[in-house]
Amino acid sequence: MSVNFFLGKCQDDSDEKIFGLCDRPGRRPAFLDKDRNNRNIWTAIIVNKQRYQVRFVAVDYCISFPRVDNKKVKRCDAAIFYNSTVTFIELKERSNQRKWLTDGDAQLKNAIEHFKKTDAAADYPVKRAYIANRKQPRFNKAHVRRMDEFFDETGYVLRIQNSVILE
Repeated sequence: MSVNFFLGKCQDDSDEKIFGLCDRPGRRPAFLDKDRNNRNIWTAIIVNKQRYQVRFVAVDYCISFPRVDNKKVKRCDAAIFYNSTVTFIELKERSNQRKWLTDGDAQLKNAIEHFKKTDAAADYPVKRAYIANRKQPRFNKAHVRRMDEFFDETGYVLRIQNSVILE
């Protein structure tokens, strides 16, 4: 069964230069926020200097994935699509580094594997993934090995930072 990532619900569009992605407790699914006055709630900051028309799709709590062993499949929070680029994003707000990285890595891989099975995957040859953590916003060179392994497994470039730069 192929998963439909482009259902009408849980989507938004933006061509703003800067906007945020949020995943607040008690508010499901993740959402796009264009109000710069709300930066304090943004988990990921999207930097869109070229003003691409971006389609935001909430994945977790919106898109149905087939169950495995009768259990819900963990998946990332969101994906953004623009031009020929797809970027899957897992939003975190945790301090325990090992746990949030391990969880985020697995959630991204699950969503990516399901996306690869869709007809739409061929439309996006540029493939990226982010684990964005508001409590640990900057890239750490110690993560290079994890990012290399992620690419080898998925074909997606992984970044571990909360600023998502659209190129």
